[in-house]
Amino acid sequence: MLTAAKIAGYTTLGVEIDPKFCQEVFILTGIHLLPVDIFFQTSPASMLADIISLNDVLEHQLQPVLLIKKLASFLKPGGIISIEVPDFTNHSGSIYDWHHEKQHEHLHCFSRNSLCCIFKSFPTMVNVQEANPVKGKLQSVWRKQLEEPEIKETK
Repeated sequence: MLTAAKIAGYTTLGVEIDPKFCQEVFILTGIHLLPVDIFFQTSPASMLADIISLNDVLEHQLQPVLLIKKLASFLKPGGIISIEVPDFTNHSGSIYDWHHEKQHEHLHCFSRNSLCCIFKSFPTMVNVQEANPVKGKLQSVWRKQLEEPEIKETK
């Protein structure tokens, strides 16, 4: 997705866990991925993106809401965040019943509802797509509104 977006003229940013993978992607495609630890040390003023991609990263974060907040600060108005995580929407057991080669590295299990709950903290972000592109994966795309939403006072 980031390659197609870059070719189309969009400013892209990818966030990844593995620094070696970030280097390999840059060598092969010219796409910049930031390791998540470096991303947290980076100022939004240094780069604003039209599209931010987060594939199989959020479930590894101790504080996923903090990561989303940081990602949103890097988005241009109208920009999107695309998140892909393992899909636990229909999983009835615990993470310990789930079989994955790096199961011990997964700190969170996400479903459609839990991703929506995270984004409720961000009134400027609107869900524009939910999909299951691959069995066992959940993809969620969020767009940053062009203007701050108006907050209505209640009496």
